[in-house]
Amino acid sequence: MKKKNVKTSIVTYDTLVEGYCWTRRVERAFELVDEMKREGIKSNATVCNPIIDALAEAGRFKEVLGIMENFFLCETVPTISTCNSYVKGYYRLTCHLLMKMCEERLDLAVQISKEMRARGCDMDIATTTMSTPFLCKMLRFEEAFEEFEDMLGGGIVPQHLTFHRLNDEFRNRE
Repeated sequence: MKKKNVKTSIVTYDTLVEGYCWTRRVERAFELVDEMKREGIKSNATVCNPIIDALAEAGRFKEVLGIMENFFLCETVPTISTCNSYVKGYYRLTCHLLMKMCEERLDLAVQISKEMRARGCDMDIATTTMSTPFLCKMLRFEEAFEEFEDMLGGGIVPQHLTFHRLNDEFRNRE
């Protein structure tokens, strides 16, 4: 666009920032926000919300707080969508901690996982990485395998360790 002297706008940057955040390239999204400022384009919630989502998903909560504080310093009120992004990030952390606390009660941890799914809550890599080995320990291999398939189908790339635990458990049962 710049080579063709097409003027960029907030919509242009919003689209690019969202794309970079969606592909987990939040650092590049920050660079675009800086570029916006240099061009005199004022950021707004539609630009910040994908960044908040990406940072929260990555567990970078201090940076999320910084962005939220910036809203208030700039006398801009965050939107409902902004607040949802903020809370969603803490939801992933909360569910992970809740499941970890139930490690001694594997049946309860698995039940929490199922309940979250039944209510339409997305699982993240942290919770699915925990629930798959829990199911293996409980000798519920079909469910563990389904969990693993759901991970892949949901676009979550399982950790190398999760794959090997599942593979080892199946080999030990043969």
